[in-house]
Amino acid sequence: MSELAASDCSNALRTCFRQFFRAITVSVTLLVVNVARADYQYVAGFDLTPTTKASVNLPVNAQTVSIGQHSLFEMSLSNHTGSTGNIIEVGVTTDFALNGDLHPHWFVYSWINGVGQGYDSHSHFVSIAGAFWSTPLTALEGTWQNVAFQLTGGNWWLLLNGNSMGYFPGSEWSGSFTISNATEVFGEAYDNGATFPSVNGTVTGYSSAGGGHLGSFRADNPYHISNASATGFTASGPMTPLVGDVNKDGIVNGQDIGLVVSNWLSTGANPADVNADRIVNGQDIALIASNWLATGATQVFVPVAEPASVMLGLMGSLSLLTSAMRRNRRSSMGTGGVHVM
Repeated sequence: MSELAASDCSNALRTCFRQFFRAITVSVTLLVVNVARADYQYVAGFDLTPTTKASVNLPVNAQTVSIGQHSLFEMSLSNHTGSTGNIIEVGVTTDFALNGDLHPHWFVYSWINGVGQGYDSHSHFVSIAGAFWSTPLTALEGTWQNVAFQLTGGNWWLLLNGNSMGYFPGSEWSGSFTISNATEVFGEAYDNGATFPSVNGTVTGYSSAGGGHLGSFRADNPYHISNASATGFTASGPMTPLVGDVNKDGIVNGQDIGLVVSNWLSTGANPADVNADRIVNGQDIALIASNWLATGATQVFVPVAEPASVMLGLMGSLSLLTSAMRRNRRSSMGTGGVHVM
């Protein structure tokens, strides 16, 4: 090849990469905003059979939770899937902001026409057992507690281990919430954008007067679901983060390289800094390339590249990418796209 031809080829290659980087930088701008924000993750089972009564055994476990986070297991009944319906909830939560300690507590919550009413005494729940949610459940850690909702006399009554605790008045919904079309049993984590709380426990014994069962499931990265059945499942996590999964969607792909490119040479703490050396550069792209298209908790650990091999890693990752280019509290729940990871 002549020197002129080689030069033309080199210039064309540089132009191609420059255009590619520019396109990626523009397309991932919105994604960058979302990478470091706090968010909700779920491990869940769903029953869409209409019912007026449902029950389940929820785990009461000590969870690893930092201030500003929460971890919970709950059952909810709703007359509409997603965030626009009327919903009642009961569960066990570890939430310092709510309870002033990091022990598990009962909680109740309700929604009226898609608007959250608040926890416990703010939820419009009429308790006949006092403020039972204020007592830590430390003595019950490691056990399962049965929770049930039952429509009686137009009100949704709550039973804990068969004992009536109070009710959500049907008048709160003007009598329009008299059947549940979506029963959800789930673990929920609220992270603080930096670390994830634990969500560890097994849900058992789900039953519904409508004859339904848990028929579809969901697990959000970095959490895991196992032993999924008609009556329960096991939630665990967070799993070890997937190396190279910058946007935490459970797969290492072009979106992750795009985030590295859009943060190129940024220093300090940055989600795009895959190897945590406080600069976003070719070593981060090389790590993504080494874990290309990995999913779930699969990991490939590679040593930090030597300076001489950084460009090789960068070129290799670009080659892989160009040949292969081809996820408020209840609003992120829903049943659309339910999957098991």
